[in-house]
Amino acid sequence: LMHLTGMGKAKAESAAPKAVELLKDDNVGVRAAAVALIADFEHKTPEALAGLVVLASGDADADVQQSAMTALNDLGAHEEHVKAAKALLASDDGDKRCAAANALSQAGEHAAAAQTELIAGLTDAESCVREYCAVALGNLGAKASGEAKAALESAAGDKESTVAEAVKGALENLNK
Repeated sequence: LMHLTGMGKAKAESAAPKAVELLKDDNVGVRAAAVALIADFEHKTPEALAGLVVLASGDADADVQQSAMTALNDLGAHEEHVKAAKALLASDDGDKRCAAANALSQAGEHAAAAQTELIAGLTDAESCVREYCAVALGNLGAKASGEAKAALESAAGDKESTVAEAVKGALENLNK
C-alpha cells in the first residue's frame, strides 16, 4: 500500500476502496498503511470514516489508533474525531487517555462537544491528560463555557509545572 502513494494520485486513489477493507486486517502494518493511504488521498467516504472511527476508538496498536485519530481530524471529520476521543478519554488506560486529550488539543473549537470530558480531565491522575485537556480548553476560544474557565482557574496551581504552564496559556487564550 505504501508504495502506491509514490505512484501517483490516480493509481493510489483507485486503491483507496481496497484500503478501506484493509483497515480490518489482522496485520498492524497493513492497518497503518491503509490509514496513511486514506489520509494522504483524502478518501472521505462514509465507509472510510467509519473504519477510521473503529480504529481510533479501539485498535489494539496505539500507533494505529493515534494515526486513525489524526486522520479523522485531518480529513475534516471533526464530529467523528471528537466522538472517538471522548470515548478514549473515559478509558482506564492512562496512555489512551493521554492520546485522546492530545487529539482534542489539536481539534480547536471542534472540541467544544467534549467540554465536560475535558473539564473532568483537568483532575486526571496522569499529568499529560491534565496538560492536554488544559490546552484543548484554551483552544476553544469563544466556545469555552464559564465552567471551563472556572475549572482552568482551579487547576492553575497544579503540582506539575508543565500542567500549570498549559493552564496559564489556556487562560491567556480565553482572555484575549
